[in-house]
Amino acid sequence: MKTIVIDFDGTLCHSFPLVEYLFIKVYKDFTGKEMTKENLIPLYGPNEFGIFETLVGKENARLAFYQYLKIYNDVHDEFVKDFIPGIREFLEILKEKNVDVYLLTGRTLESTCISLTKLDGWKYFKDLYYGDPKGAVKDELITNLSKDHNIDLKDILYIGDSLQDIQQCKKIGVDIISVAYDRPESFDRLNSFNPGNVVTTTEELKNRVLDLLK
Repeated sequence: MKTIVIDFDGTLCHSFPLVEYLFIKVYKDFTGKEMTKENLIPLYGPNEFGIFETLVGKENARLAFYQYLKIYNDVHDEFVKDFIPGIREFLEILKEKNVDVYLLTGRTLESTCISLTKLDGWKYFKDLYYGDPKGAVKDELITNLSKDHNIDLKDILYIGDSLQDIQQCKKIGVDIISVAYDRPESFDRLNSFNPGNVVTTTEELKNRVLDLLK
């Protein structure tokens, strides 16, 4: 039976608009300058703390990150009301079938914990692996997970939504299902790197994974 490792934002829930909003707000609070969504794109890869080191400098990053977390907690429910429709049902089915499911994210432990608590999501995951301020390290995180829990990499199925996820899974020989249900226009791009393994709805994701678990 496959072990499921699933990405957080864009795969389980849509918390990215909240993160984006807070980067722009906290950056302005600290610098008095405007930041656009387009300006943020080249910075993604490190976790939020790592991005704040770039945005406001290492001397201010900790304070900016604490402010980010406070507001993240305060306004979370306005931006993220639940998992993506169909995801909770999918997670419940995996739980009923006693499938081991791990959460792996490029985000910080702190913000992920806030979201999991508010979404009542802890019960679905056996363990949580989170990002690094130095950059994207999902291949390392998956490898660490496999060692920590004595799982062969070939027995892991990763579910994610980015090209970077595909590249890092292929690097270590891990199977991946890519999701494009929140961005249908990304299907062709993802499918060109992960042909035949891209789903466009949560129902399709559920059926594909359950077929693999038979």
